[in-house]
Amino acid sequence: MEKKIKILGYQQYHETAQKMLTESPEMQRFMFFSNELHAYGFSTRAETEDNIYWGCQSKKPMFENNKLFYKSQNVCGASFDKKSKSLKIWFNQSFTKLIPEIAEDILDYFKLDWYKNMSNALKSLISNALLNRMIKGKITNPDDFIKAYIKISPFRNLDISPRLFYLTFQDENAPSPRALRRKLEQSTDVNNAMQMLSKGLSASWHFDDLYQQAQMLNRKVNPAWSEKRRHEVHAQWTREIMEIKVKRMKQKEYEYSLIDLPEGVHLISNNYELFEEGSIMKHCIYSNYEYRIENKQYFALRYNYNGVRATVGLKVDSYYDGLTAVPKLVIDQMYGIGNTSVDPEHRIRMEEWINQSEVQYHFMNEVTKHKVSEPAGFL
Repeated sequence: MEKKIKILGYQQYHETAQKMLTESPEMQRFMFFSNELHAYGFSTRAETEDNIYWGCQSKKPMFENNKLFYKSQNVCGASFDKKSKSLKIWFNQSFTKLIPEIAEDILDYFKLDWYKNMSNALKSLISNALLNRMIKGKITNPDDFIKAYIKISPFRNLDISPRLFYLTFQDENAPSPRALRRKLEQSTDVNNAMQMLSKGLSASWHFDDLYQQAQMLNRKVNPAWSEKRRHEVHAQWTREIMEIKVKRMKQKEYEYSLIDLPEGVHLISNNYELFEEGSIMKHCIYSNYEYRIENKQYFALRYNYNGVRATVGLKVDSYYDGLTAVPKLVIDQMYGIGNTSVDPEHRIRMEEWINQSEVQYHFMNEVTKHKVSEPAGFL
């Protein structure tokens, strides 16, 4: 049976190897043991009257019995039965796992240009079953592709508009459909959520964190909420989640001496408050600083003044008075939600308070009365 073969990729490597096989045994030996022959791979399409075969083979040079040969191994491939019009991907692989030159040739052979012109996000949704329906002419355009995908996917229970689905994810900047599915499941209006999230709101900490919280608490997010409402819901859900988590925590009081604080400033005095601050403000004050705060090597303050919400971290630093190092309490960092910056006037306000001699003395006293060695490797 005559077989027509077309090499799809890496033909030059294959031709070089074939030429090497015509060399004398002496030259083959020389080239092999001088490590100048390397393994390679190449892809082909072979066609007979009844079938089409696509395959990628790896070729490894071997030298035995004074002769060079290449050991072949099939890496991936597919076969098409012309009678049944059925394509089978080998080794239980999916179409998306085929090497690019084979996948591209299959699409070109069956003239599936409309699929190739879709966004990468949409093309990633293809399955072997959908591909076979495309080859048989049962799916002939993007709208039919999306409708067919939704019917067999986890999206089938979400009442999504196929056209909106297509338009949303045709944008290359949109997040992948699979990444959004869980968020859509936690939304009050799936199609509205898809529109809002595809516009980049999913990248904001509000939406990303709200949806994670909604999954944890089995709640629904309304994508049309105003920014103010998102803040309110986030704070409420954070408290609920914190109440669940703190039940597993052992409360630790930091036992600070009393000190007068500026208006809108609170000295965080136990691990519950520190955990809440990190959760609400979306930063690492609890996860990265709890040990140092417990051992009076660092101090955390909650700042809420004139509509500005921030966390202030204080540490002891040193400045040189001549040749003598003098310890001094300084602001290490002052950030808003998600480590966003705050207006300089608020930091200046805190620095003016910290630089007072009685404030310096108070916190230095807290440090010196609670000396502790840091654990090995502590940064």
